[in-house]
Amino acid sequence: MFKFLILSFVFFYLIIKVSGFFLRIFLRSATQKATQHYQQQQTRQQYRPTGNANVDIDYVPTETVKASKITKGGEYVDYEEVK
Repeated sequence: MFKFLILSFVFFYLIIKVSGFFLRIFLRSATQKATQHYQQQQTRQQYRPTGNANVDIDYVPTETVKASKITKGGEYVDYEEVK
């Protein structure tokens, strides 16, 4: 029984150490990929031309705004100064 406990303790200890090692490798590669992706995004934004030479349209509305939706103003109310 004592031999079984010792072996199971050693087995679980080795599993924890090996999984920690692989977890560190995985996290290191994931952070390197995220860093590369972030740097690529930054370089794309830095070299974007300014001005009207290249116009990018990101949003095209599906339907036009009707004139009835636009408010033309409210009712005119005379202003009287109250003393």
